[in-house]
Amino acid sequence: MLVVSSVALAFVLLVGAGLLIRSVSALMAHETGLRAGNVLSLRVALPAAGYSQPQQLHRFYRSVQERLTASPGVRAASVSTDLPIRGDGERRAFTPDRAGDAGGLPPSIAVTWIYGGYFDTFGIPIVRGRAFTADEQAQNRSAVIVSAAMAARFWPGEDPIGKRIKWGLNASTAPWYTIVGIAGDVVDGPLGSDPVLHAYVPFTEVPDAALAGPIAGLVRNMTIALRGEIDATS
Repeated sequence: MLVVSSVALAFVLLVGAGLLIRSVSALMAHETGLRAGNVLSLRVALPAAGYSQPQQLHRFYRSVQERLTASPGVRAASVSTDLPIRGDGERRAFTPDRAGDAGGLPPSIAVTWIYGGYFDTFGIPIVRGRAFTADEQAQNRSAVIVSAAMAARFWPGEDPIGKRIKWGLNASTAPWYTIVGIAGDVVDGPLGSDPVLHAYVPFTEVPDAALAGPIAGLVRNMTIALRGEIDATS
């Protein structure tokens, strides 16, 4: 009886391990929309005492991104408010111009504020249009990049480049942002989940007043990421 029980228990464990391996393999094979190989990331928390002014925040992140980009072995570097897949980024209500979505507006979309080569760093393709220019990275030019799923939902059958969105609902007096590029869809949650509607905005477009308000905590805790062949311990 002892031998039979041991064999039965071992069989159950073997089956469970096999199912676990299959599940993990299936998740790893799921298309995430990005290339995470050779990417290193670091979360940085800046103290309010030393970085209370918007110019100080911009200067710090710009300096870090530029120094990393110039480092040997680094192919791309960026600063962003969140990482793909983690699903812990900001959500915002928005209004598109001439929306073609008959089902009504979603309560919010995912928004990532970025600086530097974000799309090159994470291997997210720009499937239409272009990435942000150096000028748009340095100054507020009211530019935005949206995901392919978002473009297809709100401007079906139309060229989304040149279309506009603004934060808030229809009555919002927020300024309009012009779409300059369409990024490939990225999973913004557990592996295996569907991509969410997403917008990417240059960090320089965060209003100075917002940097002193509720969003201040968000932008003082940014993620620095780089892609390249380097020693992570150096």
